[in-house]
Amino acid sequence: MLIEVANGGTMISDSMCRGVNWSLQGHEFQNDFRLLEINGYDLILGLDWLEEQGPMQIDWKKMKMTFKKDNSKVELKAIQDGELKFINCHELYKNWTQGGQLMLLHLTTTDKKKKGKDFLIAYL
Repeated sequence: MLIEVANGGTMISDSMCRGVNWSLQGHEFQNDFRLLEINGYDLILGLDWLEEQGPMQIDWKKMKMTFKKDNSKVELKAIQDGELKFINCHELYKNWTQGGQLMLLHLTTTDKKKKGKDFLIAYL
């Protein structure tokens, strides 16, 4: 399958993981994921995921997105300055070997007038 990526280019994805259970900021989801060879990202939620959530509000000033899932409000917030915890590779390895996980969501616009309006959400 040909996938259009944020920079306007395309990539080929010939593999899929079906029915993946995952959570983000305390909200549980289940989705099929296509595998892409992209460095620096474990998970990218594309337009198909955004459309699947239905009507959505994005507040760029407050850096949050809100939508309904199973009749409940879901609010995902961006990382604010000072919320990131930097860890060294030993701490990362320890967290990973003890079953820890890191999820990163990066939304960006392709509208040149809104350049620099990125939306970053991380969950550890």
